[in-house]
Amino acid sequence: ESPDKKDNPEPKKDTPPKSSEPTPEEKSATTKLNQAKGSDNKDEIVNILNETRDTATNSQIDKEELRRIVKEEVTKELQKFGEVKRIRTEVLNEAGMTRLDLLIAEVEQVIKSGDAKQIKTKVEKLKQFTEDTSDEHAQNAYLQKKDIVQGLFSKAENKSNLSNEKGFFRLNNPLIWISGVAILLVVGITFIVKQAIVKSIQHDFQQAKAVIFYNFHQAENQELFQLKKELKKVGDDEYKPLSILNQFNKEHSGIKRFQG
Repeated sequence: ESPDKKDNPEPKKDTPPKSSEPTPEEKSATTKLNQAKGSDNKDEIVNILNETRDTATNSQIDKEELRRIVKEEVTKELQKFGEVKRIRTEVLNEAGMTRLDLLIAEVEQVIKSGDAKQIKTKVEKLKQFTEDTSDEHAQNAYLQKKDIVQGLFSKAENKSNLSNEKGFFRLNNPLIWISGVAILLVVGITFIVKQAIVKSIQHDFQQAKAVIFYNFHQAENQELFQLKKELKKVGDDEYKPLSILNQFNKEHSGIKRFQG
């Protein structure tokens, strides 16, 4: 460079001094951005940012500079908002997992105890947790431990069925006593009915036998009466009475066998 240029530097161009006092538009934009900072509502933040954008569009100051300022502020706030949301989601997911782990531990404990009533209660609570589709954090936890939960449901069902079968035969179970009494009643009634039927048959048989005997006896008496009449008619003939008696015995031998 020539020594003249060093000694005589070119004069700087005059630039208008930048006012340190914020314009009304800048104040409005700052106010809106501060409102956005204090809000946790996404819709409200979006509305504020839109209003700030409109302010920048209609501003009388350097629009490019205002846009830059707004963009930086908006970016910062969105980053903060996203970070807060991410942390919040992580915390709630951890809380959901903690609740699920607690329910799983309770179900495992009652399965070991074998208490069918407690198993039913704890399994129902676990099912309510896993079926609550309105709680995304509960669903996230359930999806991570779905196999464990389903395995517990199967174990609980098997344990409940086994406990019910064993419990039915416990002496303190009223059902077994009721069943025993019912069986005894059925057996007793059956025995009584059979005895009544046997007695009725025996009674009828005795009556029939008595009637038959009576009829035969009457018939024998009638025949004997006739025999005596015949003997009276015979008179002193010593052979004829004997032949008549023999004939009577032949004809009525069945009566004697029945009586014997």
